[in-house]
Amino acid sequence: MLPGTWGKRLGAFHGLSVPFFLGNDTVFVLLQSLLFSEVNQLGRKALSAAMMEYLASFARTGNPNPKGSTLPTWHPWSNVPGTMKALVFDAGRDALALSVSTDELTDARVLRAANVDLVEPVRGNVLRYLDKMKNPWGLR
Repeated sequence: MLPGTWGKRLGAFHGLSVPFFLGNDTVFVLLQSLLFSEVNQLGRKALSAAMMEYLASFARTGNPNPKGSTLPTWHPWSNVPGTMKALVFDAGRDALALSVSTDELTDARVLRAANVDLVEPVRGNVLRYLDKMKNPWGLR
């Protein structure tokens, strides 16, 4: 819903799913005008309806997949390579854009992306942070 590739680049920040699960797009008043506009209303409403449908089914049955729904099946996570790792909730301006991701986030993949996509001094800061997260208390 953000211009260009910004939605993919920024991802969803903590709590952004709340208004979609609640069917209420006035939760983040400060960000409302930036994220929720007339231009993306159709896609936003379709995304919210899908998220509420999954949540309601899970609350009723313990299974997020509503019977008879046309939504993609939300499979349990598996460690088997090539299997579903995440259901990606997204929308364009006018329509729902759910997809299944088989991408697995690994240490090697994060390091490769940091080395390829980032420039100094950001690259160094990220790599130092990641190294610290492996051993947050400095124990050897």
